Amino acid sequence: MALGDCGHLWHPGRAVERAQAAVVQALTEPSLAGAALSLERYRALSGTYADADVGGGLQLRLRWANATAYCLESVGVDGVQHLLGPGGSPAPGPCA
Repeated sequence: MALGDCGHLWHPGRAVERAQAAVVQALTEPSLAGAALSLERYRALSGTYADADVGGGLQLRLRWANATAYCLESVGVDGVQHLLGPGGSPAPGPCA
């Protein structure tokens, strides 16, 4: 197959578009990992996760928190995700 024949398999323009979309998403959607880090700092100072403010508005919410655990919820273009912490990873769906 000649190089000219496989040009349809990879388009630099599409790769650039996907990269730009990822940057826009990262800048406009709240970060569960960033909020989790903020909660860890809050607990280090206050001794609890309760009453913390993650400041995410409608897109990022602290659904529940107590002295030892929390659940963050994020709404973005990929739907709802949650992070059960501490030490959790983002997972699909809302907090349980």
